[in-house]
Amino acid sequence: MNLDLLTLLENIVSGFVSFFYSLFRSLFLTVRHPIRGPFRLYRLYRAPRSRQIGGVTFLCMGFFLMFYVLRTTADIDPLSLIEQAVKAIRELPNTSARKLWPLIVASLASTIVIDAAIRLFLDLHKLPRRRRDLVLGAAEYSLFWTTMFAVMGAILFRFWLYPLYGSRVGIDPIALTMIPAVTLLSLPAAAILNSGVRRGAWLFRRRGTGALLTTLALVAALVFVAAYAGLVTWAAVDKDIIL
Repeated sequence: MNLDLLTLLENIVSGFVSFFYSLFRSLFLTVRHPIRGPFRLYRLYRAPRSRQIGGVTFLCMGFFLMFYVLRTTADIDPLSLIEQAVKAIRELPNTSARKLWPLIVASLASTIVIDAAIRLFLDLHKLPRRRRDLVLGAAEYSLFWTTMFAVMGAILFRFWLYPLYGSRVGIDPIALTMIPAVTLLSLPAAAILNSGVRRGAWLFRRRGTGALLTTLALVAALVFVAAYAGLVTWAAVDKDIIL
């Protein structure tokens, strides 16, 4: 077998460059154009000669990055998270696969919950396949920014369940701020889903603002459920972590 080192080197370098370029392009477009940007990213993903991260992969990366940062932090506050994010990036090359595996499983669990729920939502509205895939991909791109606040909120909400097991924990005010944050960041995905379904569909009896608010409430609740499912999976796989 002939091994072309130059071709191998070219593929490795171009692969890394394409990955980071695609990542930053996805971050930029979802911030600058919260609704049109995800649609553009999906069309780039489907283009034959374009190298673009898919929506489901982009969403899974959001959960993974947040779980990875939380693995090394003790305090759930913005300053601590920023410091631990920088520390996590420095320590990533020395992190073993055994430590990363629970985070990967947890991220996949959260992503599967969202992906399956949106697919069911779109299937119940009987969208054509191409339109369904477009709306699904665009919605998943737009939900990337909700993962940070959803995971933080899910951890704080998880503490509230401890009184059921005999201990008493007060309500952390920080957790209450996660609800409006996730709801606000879920608005682009709700608008994408609302515009993608047919008018007068089974879920809505009202149109316009009423339908959008209904979709927004469902999407925000879904993201919290997905984040909590990821935490439960993480705790089940990694016996050394206490969540």
